[in-house]
Amino acid sequence: MSPSLEGAVSQPVQAPDGAISDLTGTLRPFYAKFLADLNLPLQPETFESDVLMKAVLEFAATTGVPHHPKSRSYGALMLGNSYADNCLPYHDLEVKVFVAIYTWLAILCDDAPEAGTVSALESFQQLWLEGKEQPTLYHPLVANLIVSSSLNFVTAIAIGDRQGIQRKLVHPSTGGDGFCWYMRARDGDGEAYAWLGYPNSQFSNLATPIEAMEDMSRCFDLVNDVLS
Repeated sequence: MSPSLEGAVSQPVQAPDGAISDLTGTLRPFYAKFLADLNLPLQPETFESDVLMKAVLEFAATTGVPHHPKSRSYGALMLGNSYADNCLPYHDLEVKVFVAIYTWLAILCDDAPEAGTVSALESFQQLWLEGKEQPTLYHPLVANLIVSSSLNFVTAIAIGDRQGIQRKLVHPSTGGDGFCWYMRARDGDGEAYAWLGYPNSQFSNLATPIEAMEDMSRCFDLVNDVLS
């Protein structure tokens, strides 16, 4: 895939301003209380930040995906680095690099309608099935769940770019009230992110986190939806 990361080709259907304002007013108290209850330090502690940045940039250079400074792609790469650095501070460096790169590429996929690369996503699964050697950071079953979520994510972005479906996301048909969640559960990639926090080297027992996966996946999907 050779994405044009600065272009814009489609215009997503937007919700009415009043609906967004009402949603903001409803959710703001919940998020304010949530952040207050976390009682986070004003200056968050960082771990191996310089080492991680160096490793992430080195890995990114091997992918062939353009990420020139000041480009949309580079900003996405820095977001992936920040997520791994701040949200997975105690994980192995190799795991953090993997998550940073995954996040970078996931953002580029999510931006595909604006970048004009949806056609590449439509053929992604066929190309992926041809197979390349993959890292073994996660238990095989966990890796399967991450891959399944990722494949749904890529497909859902391509589906959601179709004009008729964009309209349904804002104005579902009668009886289609569950459609928005059906799409969000796929294009949010929440299950992949829930499992990415449990590499095999640190969490070999799947029974430890598995009962929380549904809630964690929904949390990732919904928080991502609101904050984006």
